[in-house]
Parts: sequence; structure tokens; C-alpha cells
Amino acid sequence: MRLFRLAKARHEHTSLENESVGAQRAGGRWNSKGTAVVYSSCTIATAALETLVRLDWDLAPAFVLLAIDVPGNLEMDVIDQRALPRNWMDFPAPGTLAGIGDEWVKQGHALMLEVPSVASPYERNVLLNPAHPDAGRCSITVLGPYPFDGRLEP
Repeated sequence: MRLFRLAKARHEHTSLENESVGAQRAGGRWNSKGTAVVYSSCTIATAALETLVRLDWDLAPAFVLLAIDVPGNLEMDVIDQRALPRNWMDFPAPGTLAGIGDEWVKQGHALMLEVPSVASPYERNVLLNPAHPDAGRCSITVLGPYPFDGRLEP
């Protein structure tokens, strides 16, 4: 399985552990501060959109497109959107969602957790647990620079 992620070019992109630092420091929709996860998307377009919705154009650093290759025989847990609270798409995100992700990391059952995308509701994102024993089986490749089209700037 190939997943995609946009990341700041200035960082080292060698492991899931390196990729999880930002989410661990800041927290996110599906994790609390202190819980390490890697956010990725099933398509390049969704990865770009997920980055674009939180992009500060005044401070926009250079981005690179990453491919995260995961062996096909690894388990993935799936969040059913119908089981989520009605306000799951709100911003800021309801804390119950971070609790779901934190509990998933704590259980350590699967390397991946498929979750619905807020930025593109018919798409899916995949969280990766860098502490999972299979995390080292993933490979990360920098596919190249990913400049955003200036016409997207608000």
C-alpha cells in the first residue's frame, strides 16, 4: 500500500518516528499532544488538500511530497464514519476524536488506522503508529518538491 504526505522540506524524512514529531507536539484531530502518530492520505490530492486547509501562506515553507510504502500484509483498523459523533467534522475537533486515536495507539493492535477526511469528506486518511513493531517495515521516499499553485492563496 502506498500512502502520501506533504511535509516541510527542511526536516529529515527517514522514519515514521521522524514524521510523527509535529503531531506529537501539537496534537491533531485524531491524537492528543504527546501521542505520536503520522497523518497520511490515500491520494496525493487529499494529502495536498489536508495541508492546504491549515497552511499559513505568509509562512509557507517549501514542501516535499512523501510516499510511505507499507507492506500489503499488515493490518489496518478502520473508523466507521457512521459511528462518530455528529459534530466530528467541527473545527476545532471534538476531543472525543483525539481520544479514539490515543486509545488506538495505546492498544497497539494495528500499524494503521483508516479515518474519514474532513477536508475531503468522500476520501480517507490513514494514521500510522510509529511505535508499532511493524513501523520499521515501512519505507519513506521523497518524491520531490511540492509547490502550491499561487492561485489557491486566499
